[in-house]
Order: sequence, then structure tokens, then C-alpha cells
Amino acid sequence: MQLSQDEIDAITPAHFVADNGIKMDVSDDAQNAFSRMLALINESGMADAETVVIKDIYGTRFGLTVGQLRPILVAYGLHCYALFTA
Repeated sequence: MQLSQDEIDAITPAHFVADNGIKMDVSDDAQNAFSRMLALINESGMADAETVVIKDIYGTRFGLTVGQLRPILVAYGLHCYALFTA
């Protein structure tokens, strides 16, 4: 039996969809982890070409360059802030 889109949406955790389609968890734990990751990337001076790995809401791993990830994490942070202030 195949689920309808409404049924899929009902069981999908709250998330942010990045421009590349990755669905990122917006739970407090995930927000903390992604914030720490961005701080580490920035503070360590990682080059844009270096590769990092993140997990989506389903636990699937995605390898991205720092240059690809940084703007995603900024947009993610703004999205999470908007959820907080809503």
C-alpha cells in the first residue's frame, strides 16, 4: 500500500528544505548541532573546497563542500529563527 502525500507529510519530521533539496531537521538538537558546525567551519578557517558531511531528517548522509554548505546553514538559521519568533 502506498501512502498519500498527506500521509507522508503527517509522518515527516519538521524540517527546512535547502535549495539542493536536502531536508534538514529543525529540532532544538539539530539547530544546536548545525550552529556548532557552522561555528567550527568559520573558526577553523576551512577552505570552501573542503568536504563535510551532514545528515538529513531521514539520517541519509550528504557530502558537500564548505562553499556549498555555508549558505545553506545561513538560510537554515534564518528559517529556524523565523520559527522561533512565530
